[in-house]
Amino acid sequence: MQRRDFLKGAAGLIAAAGSGPVSAQELNNPRNLEFLKIHWCYGRPKLRQNVYSLYNSNPNHPIIQAYRQAVSVMKGRPASDPTSWLYQANIHGTNTPAGSWPPGAPWSTCDHGFHFLSWHRMYLYFFERIVRAACGDPDFALPYWDYAPAANRTLPPPFRNPNNATNPLWDGTRPGMNGGGALPASAVDSTTCLVPLAFLGGGQFQGAVQGTPHNVVHGTIGGNMGGFNTAGQDPIFWLHHCNIDRLWEKWLAQGGGRVNPTANTTWMNTNFTFVDENKNFVQMSGADVLYTINQLNYQYEDPRTCVPPGGIIS
Repeated sequence: MQRRDFLKGAAGLIAAAGSGPVSAQELNNPRNLEFLKIHWCYGRPKLRQNVYSLYNSNPNHPIIQAYRQAVSVMKGRPASDPTSWLYQANIHGTNTPAGSWPPGAPWSTCDHGFHFLSWHRMYLYFFERIVRAACGDPDFALPYWDYAPAANRTLPPPFRNPNNATNPLWDGTRPGMNGGGALPASAVDSTTCLVPLAFLGGGQFQGAVQGTPHNVVHGTIGGNMGGFNTAGQDPIFWLHHCNIDRLWEKWLAQGGGRVNPTANTTWMNTNFTFVDENKNFVQMSGADVLYTINQLNYQYEDPRTCVPPGGIIS
């Protein structure tokens, strides 16, 4: 790509960013791929932060309080309400017989195979929007649980203290973890999963991260988290999956040929159904979740890859 073509493409994308989220077609235009190796800032992307950083700075941090409040509100809604706690959990999996589901409910649609990472990114995205509406904070972003440091391997205190049902973040089915038990180092080691260069295929990143830390953390926590059909009922589920989504960003940030599988049309174009904060049924595909900042308006505390456009083309 010639410099003049790069600047032309970058300028076009920046102009689009000024008026709203950029379309998948613009993002997938080969002329723009070089520019998109670096992310520009669209507005002020919401920042997903480490729950332990939040708690250590303030045990009653507003983000923790907002999540607690939203979970309480959602748990108070009937399961037939698409913005209720149980309805959202059941999108991942449910033991409720299909004949008893609300009309059109996209329950038990989790993909733990080919679309593992993309499906969960979509799921988190719409859940986060529902939480944002339920807590009344338009800037809310889900925290993530970075359990790699030894000091962070116990369940975050807001999820186990007080250890009773008056705490909306409490789940009484976690054997051992509610009492301060720690995840073993082997369960949270992401070193191996970040090594592969391929996203899909043999020895690929997606399969590696799904194994460790994803599966191992689920199984080690146990209880609701240990069951496919009940995992979404535990409030810690969403912070665990935010961390898995973050590892996807860390994998990409390493470079060295690590890219999303945009050449795979099945991965890019398969649609999945979710529900938004207004109870509308909505669909997304892999092509819609390639870039967290540009398409979904969020980034992580680590890695933080949002760069002002002027810093890119100057």
